[in-house]
Parts: sequence; C-alpha cells; structure tokens
Amino acid sequence: MRRKGRFWMLLLALVPGLVHATPVVTEAAAPIAGGWQPAPIEESVQEIARFALAERQPQEAKPLRLLSVREASRQVVAGLNFRLQLRVKRGGRDREASATVYQDLQGQRRLIAWEWQPCRSSHSNRTGVNP
Repeated sequence: MRRKGRFWMLLLALVPGLVHATPVVTEAAAPIAGGWQPAPIEESVQEIARFALAERQPQEAKPLRLLSVREASRQVVAGLNFRLQLRVKRGGRDREASATVYQDLQGQRRLIAWEWQPCRSSHSNRTGVNP
C-alpha cells in the first residue's frame, strides 16, 4: 500500500513539470498540410499571373494587360494551386480580379477560376454592374 502511495506522490510531483515542458506548436511554426500559404510575389508568380491573363483573354471582348500582382498564395496538392489577386487593365480601365491556377507535377498549368472583383474606385458606375 505504501508503494502505491509513493508512486502517486511521485507522479503528482512530476506531472506539472511535464505539462510545462510540452512544446506548443503554433500555426506559423507548422503549416497545415494542404492549407493555403502566402507566396512571395517573385518572377515565377508573375509568370503564373501572365498565364492566367492569357488563358482568360479569349473570353473577353476587351484586351487585358497585367498591372500588378497584389497578393499571392499557394497550396500544395498533387502539384500546386496558386490563388492570385491581380490588378488588370481591361480595355482602358483598371480592374481587380482573383484567379486560381493549377500547376501539375510536370509543370503544366490550367486556369481553374477567374472572378472580376467589384470596382473599388469612386469612378465605378452607379448601377453596380461591372462591364
């Protein structure tokens, strides 16, 4: 009976030290597998943005020109997904769009989503319709 009592006393004495010694893992230290992570806006991301515009162009009546990549993130899948926030010249107007591009393991790309964003400037038309 005394041995059981000593065991519990020893265990109770050690538990607080074990709890405080347990490392805490934050999101920044260990990204979620398959989650979206910020991507640096470097030449490879610019190239993917130009690809997205080239793929979108046939569906547009007005010419598109990339002005800038405002934000980029990537997701590791069986290849890579890139989610881009773009500033684009559409005809004569500056517009914003979001695009998602998939790049497979062989480097082949496909535009999987394109969405024009609402105009943010005070010059947008008052009907809320984006041309």
